[in-house]
Amino acid sequence: MKGKSAMSRFRNGVKRSWHVVACGAMAVVFVLSILGPAGVQMTVDAALASTPEYTARFVERAVDADGTERFRFDKTYAVRADRTTVVAEHRHYRGPEGQPLQLRVRHLSDPNRKVRVSVYPDVAGRVTVGLRNEAVEALKAVPQPSCTLPGFETVVDPNRAEILGHSVLRRERQLESSDGLHTGPEQVEWVAPSLGCLALHSELRAYEQGGRLRGTVVREASGVEIGSPAVELFEVDQALVEMMPSEIMAAQNRLQGLECSKCDETAAANGDRMYLANRPLER
Repeated sequence: MKGKSAMSRFRNGVKRSWHVVACGAMAVVFVLSILGPAGVQMTVDAALASTPEYTARFVERAVDADGTERFRFDKTYAVRADRTTVVAEHRHYRGPEGQPLQLRVRHLSDPNRKVRVSVYPDVAGRVTVGLRNEAVEALKAVPQPSCTLPGFETVVDPNRAEILGHSVLRRERQLESSDGLHTGPEQVEWVAPSLGCLALHSELRAYEQGGRLRGTVVREASGVEIGSPAVELFEVDQALVEMMPSEIMAAQNRLQGLECSKCDETAAANGDRMYLANRPLER
């Protein structure tokens, strides 16, 4: 993590995860995918970069303090020998009227070509950006066996020393709130040194003023396969149309019969601005 702005983006992303408007909550993903690794994603990308070829599958859920599920993502992480990585997501969430909605997206990051392609098959579109230097460094980084990171406390957890057959360490940190008036987000994860410090279980807890729990995002690994990932995970259909983030968001809203909210408009404008500022040298 570099700089105050990255930390601010991470805090704001946690806060927006509980936005009532479903498409507003999804808008955060566009900005993070353009910025490159940030917050939790940075630790995932760095872990993927240093391990043998493998595929890991996760379920990620956002749950309110009362147990209401805000969204669920089925995720697949894969890394090849050349350090090219893929994060594929199938998102399940609810619209403003409580209707069930789904979206699919696949982010392919190539540190050798310094590009990231986000594929949105539901709207036949893609978003291509150049990887920033810190993102390339994170993808190629080799984490220490101790799995230590600045700002985190890393310890052996006697109550949870192994996940899916891999020894794990508990790593956690407490962040300041965006307004400085209440308890900030708390991040706890159990990382596997044998998998380049990949987090096999993680929890991100958001709090209201007064310290009351607002909600939790939980990511749990369901399986890890060592070996070459499926080729199709890394393929990009050349028939997909290159779009700006605002165009992707608008197409998804039309597909699902949603109206663009005010926060969507802001996220789209920010996404387009960062998209144009991070175009790759070659398409």
